[in-house]
Amino acid sequence: MASSNRAEAERKEDEEYFRLLALHLREVLWVADGTQTKMRYISPAYETVWGRTRQGLFDNPQSFLDAVDPMDRERVVNAVANRQRTGRYEEEYRIRRPDGSVRWIWDRGYPARDERGLNKNFVGISEDITGRKERE
Repeated sequence: MASSNRAEAERKEDEEYFRLLALHLREVLWVADGTQTKMRYISPAYETVWGRTRQGLFDNPQSFLDAVDPMDRERVVNAVANRQRTGRYEEEYRIRRPDGSVRWIWDRGYPARDERGLNKNFVGISEDITGRKERE
């Protein structure tokens, strides 16, 4: 019983550390289900970077594509579709925020497999690299 209580306390502590990281990172942390049809988690930074609500993304997981610049959209759509098959995803693309501003995003994703090797979730990080792109 003591082992179970200790494990539960450690799990809660891990969750608190994750929560603190997610709240304070400028990068967007995201978790999609293995079929990529449902967002399981999106960090608060999404609202700052994309200028859109997290709830909108939970309601429609593909809605982030609406913000992708038309010049980059087909490439990003193909990369998202292929990540399920290849297990890899890394793209740079532009988004247009509701206020009309353009931001550059570096988006990476990785499969999170369960103990049987099944792709249970897809986890990733999206970083606003606009400053770097402007310096280039």
